[in-house]
Amino acid sequence: MRTRPVRLLVALVALLLVPACDAGADRDLRPEEEATSAMPPEDIAATPSVPSWSGSRALVLVAGSRVLTPLACTPAPEAGLICTADGDTYATAGTSQRATLVGAEARLDEGHTSWQSAFRFAAGSERALVRAQESAQRAGELLLFQVPDGPVVAAIPVPRVNGRTLLLARLDKADAWGFVRAVAEE
Repeated sequence: MRTRPVRLLVALVALLLVPACDAGADRDLRPEEEATSAMPPEDIAATPSVPSWSGSRALVLVAGSRVLTPLACTPAPEAGLICTADGDTYATAGTSQRATLVGAEARLDEGHTSWQSAFRFAAGSERALVRAQESAQRAGELLLFQVPDGPVVAAIPVPRVNGRTLLLARLDKADAWGFVRAVAEE
């Protein structure tokens, strides 16, 4: 009597497996045909292009910190409050410096273990960059890139100054690319 339930179970499993095995029988599987039916390699973007920007953009550089508030930002420069285009609020600290940004790029660091963002400024901006960096270091917060009489376009950690370049090192890819894209958008 015991063999009858086992035979019944084997028969049911066989009934279920036979259609599954037959499903691919109509198709002739040839790897070379499979490969040619796929999307052509020129239509596939292997990697997105690393963001970079060049041009001329007047900026005000000032130390600042983010103000967390549920309200949308209302600019009040006389009170030291400036905004992003998205409505984020920043409180400024120290003296602002004017400089002209001429280029920005994200790049891998030398060891290819992290990313960098580099911001190049026009000739004669070295002193303004050093002062802005020192102000941000004293405040222990961020360096804000603001369009004159306009919004903050980027809020970056305190950078290293190298001549006419502000350099942010040891970043993850998203931050490095985001900082460059932020200054490139008009």
